[in-house]
Amino acid sequence: MACRLCDRPARWPTGAGRVYVSAPVSEINTKILDLVRGWPESLVFREGALEGETQDFSAFLGRFLGLVPWSAVEKDGVSVLFLPRGQELTFASSREARSLAQWFALQEAEFLARIVEDKALVTHFHPIWDLRTDVLYGWECLTRGVAADGALIPPGRLFPAAAASGMTFPLDRLSRQTALRSAQAAALPGRLFINFIPTAIYDPVFCLKTTVDLAEALGLDPGRIIFEVVESEQIDDEAHLKAIVDYYRKKGFRVALDDVGSGYSSLNLLVALKPDVIKVDIKIVRNIDTEPANQAVFRALAGIAQESGALLLAEGVETPAEAEWTRNHGADLGQGFLWGPPQAHPDPATPMTQGRRTRTG
Repeated sequence: MACRLCDRPARWPTGAGRVYVSAPVSEINTKILDLVRGWPESLVFREGALEGETQDFSAFLGRFLGLVPWSAVEKDGVSVLFLPRGQELTFASSREARSLAQWFALQEAEFLARIVEDKALVTHFHPIWDLRTDVLYGWECLTRGVAADGALIPPGRLFPAAAASGMTFPLDRLSRQTALRSAQAAALPGRLFINFIPTAIYDPVFCLKTTVDLAEALGLDPGRIIFEVVESEQIDDEAHLKAIVDYYRKKGFRVALDDVGSGYSSLNLLVALKPDVIKVDIKIVRNIDTEPANQAVFRALAGIAQESGALLLAEGVETPAEAEWTRNHGADLGQGFLWGPPQAHPDPATPMTQGRRTRTG
């Protein structure tokens, strides 16, 4: 069964149909009626909302969003629904209504809808070093978008745009699938860390089936794949996340928790999830060889990792001193520019010696 959230990226509707505009208070309805007076749509007030026919919803919405500098309250409170000609107003169709803020976000995220529809994503691989044995441990799979002109779009633009426009579901799934295909094609050795956003998954059994099936079809050993929880600070439903983690583990995968130490939420999740890999936040690792407060947090996390049997990974390692301090105080793994930047086509045969032990400790 298809999922409308993942299989159909949000786009501005076009064509003729019926428009409904709903405001939280009558004064805003009056304001809107005054603003659109003389428009082809001829909105009228009926049963608590404004409605009218349009021959070109895209043009109507463009004019509507550009009317005035809408306040933040109005952007969040005013909703617009479009029903193409012939479609009935039902409870199901009413779910297509969006606030002005969401329509603005969708307008800004038009580039993202094209990326999702065209599957225009690539994966860059960032090396993860085993500090215990001084060998390559694996790779984190990092998503990049590809613009129409071929330029790369960083995740810092992709995922916020997806969250604001309601496209997190298709982008997150496509990112996981692209990472699996890219890793298999590159024949990279070691483990693969693949990010996922828990809030982009409704039901693990249904929503993750395509990812699990793809890994199996590509011949990737589940034991090599570590699914990494991102946005841990935004997780409100621990039970839901635990169900996702349990599903992954049942299928033979392992789980990492990202950015641990950056706030209370990630620390609470350590207890609830018992991850296989604990990734210490880059802010803790930065200058850790000279910062006593950072060292105290790191030591505490190292103790938790040792007690729980998890591997401890230091993120954002940039200097030999940071690598050496974290290695000597409980880090099993290291990741950062000390071992090289993320690359689309890394050569695992090239030795990465920058982060190797510089002194006996």
